[in-house]
Amino acid sequence: MVPVEALRPGVDPRIAGIQHARWTTLPVGRERRPHLETVEFDTLDDWSLGFRGGISDLKGWGEFNGKEVTELGAGDIRNIRLVADVIAYYRAIELSRNRLAIARANIAQDPLLQQVGHELIEGDAVEWLDTWPREKGSKRLTGWVFICLPQSPEGDDTTDIYDPRAQRLAPYINPWDRYGLTLNAAVLHKLRAIVDPERSDVFIVNSHRVAEDVRLGVIEWAGWRKHDEIISKPIHQDPNTGIGWIHRNGIDDGKRFYEETPSGGLRYLRADVAETRRLEAMRDNSPRQNLNVLHQLSFYWLKPAPSFSLNGKAA
Repeated sequence: MVPVEALRPGVDPRIAGIQHARWTTLPVGRERRPHLETVEFDTLDDWSLGFRGGISDLKGWGEFNGKEVTELGAGDIRNIRLVADVIAYYRAIELSRNRLAIARANIAQDPLLQQVGHELIEGDAVEWLDTWPREKGSKRLTGWVFICLPQSPEGDDTTDIYDPRAQRLAPYINPWDRYGLTLNAAVLHKLRAIVDPERSDVFIVNSHRVAEDVRLGVIEWAGWRKHDEIISKPIHQDPNTGIGWIHRNGIDDGKRFYEETPSGGLRYLRADVAETRRLEAMRDNSPRQNLNVLHQLSFYWLKPAPSFSLNGKAA
């Protein structure tokens, strides 16, 4: 990776006020291009690799051609970069001012991102969804929406945007907070209220740290249906994301986590045991790959359900 200090003139983070970033390269099409990534969520993170893999599959099927793309929690804009050559427009909503500055730096050195019409919006995803009716009236959001949001109420990189005490999330606490899905429930539900049901799709990451009936339950409650599962694979648990709440909330069935066996297989692991190992890895500052705790991760293609209630359906 190239140190931040080696940035080319005109995109120097010392001028732009960028922090916690570093240069790497990102596969875009058949080549690798320079990319300024966030340190807290690098491009080789399993969630990020899976998300981009799913986007590449959908792009190969022609699903993004000529459409708008909206990303809620856009970060350094790595996902939109993959489709900039085929889409008609993109909007990136990002809470962190620093991550938004990183996104601008990437746009500044990528002609494709510059040529496509776009908006960069600093703010909370839920609040942005709430402002749409006031600003757009009866206009509906169309195209694709990318959603990669925290699915845990504990974690160094999630607590700033996952706060169930926030008034905007209050209606979604019961029953979703005990599953770590308050933020996702709010975003999906409010999104469903503003999309064109005939011309909208969602690509979303879905952690198996909670059971399938809950994962699909929040999707259906919010007015969506799973159209397809694009990718599903086991990944290592992030040492910085707490999982003790799964045991404390009484929702562990003993099948949410795995450990790798000496023979290379996978064996179920209780959530409390997984949390103990995570805390040890965090204390020792061990990399994710050294933490013998895994969970399944899926990437879903969602479509609006035919019927929708502003109050949501029973979970």
